[in-house]
Amino acid sequence: MCDNGDLIQNSPLGDYEALIRRDDILAGERHVVFKALNLLEYDVGNLGNHEFNFGLDFLDATLSGANFPYINANVYIADGDSDPGNDKNRYQPYFIQDKIVKDIDGNDQTIKI
Repeated sequence: MCDNGDLIQNSPLGDYEALIRRDDILAGERHVVFKALNLLEYDVGNLGNHEFNFGLDFLDATLSGANFPYINANVYIADGDSDPGNDKNRYQPYFIQDKIVKDIDGNDQTIKI
């Protein structure tokens, strides 16, 4: 399963976590949505634009509660001198996972996703 972003903002629960439990999450407590996604054994997630609404510190603290990788290929680490040539990704840019599926004859096949 894949989370397609805009998960931690713009819902009553997401806003509660960010506005009321912010200090707890910044101190290392797991965001409640990641408790659920971890139980559901999500494979990967990617960042939507609303993930950035509460700041990078909160986003990073929130993502640390995921038991699966989050990918994003268009956010880069600021290098302090506003170098437009910076090519160091802030987050993992991609993730390739092997999955075993059954073919039409019932045989296991490994595919890359």
